[in-house]
Amino acid sequence: SGRGGLQVVDVSEPSAPRVAAAVPAAGRPAGAALWGRMLYVAGAGVIEAFDLADPARPTLAGRSALGSDAGPVAVDATHVFVATQESVEVYRREPETAPQLGSTGGLPWG
Repeated sequence: SGRGGLQVVDVSEPSAPRVAAAVPAAGRPAGAALWGRMLYVAGAGVIEAFDLADPARPTLAGRSALGSDAGPVAVDATHVFVATQESVEVYRREPETAPQLGSTGGLPWG
């Protein structure tokens, strides 16, 4: 459709999946990763964290600007990694009770 964002799909009934909510991410997502109840979405020069504690009502928990357009996203217990055109950006992943994204720096390609 050309619009940005993602959809949360309820698959509790596998034979009848349904859209539970829209996640209003900035621009067209280039990458996304899920850790626990937190969804990290990168695209349009930003990385955003959404809290999916209530999947029908996703809430924006944090946002940070990227140096350039984003690509794939990976996450572990303490960090979020975003591939950009110039580097892999590394962000701290704060506890789910107070999610914040704060850059810890980039790892340049080459």
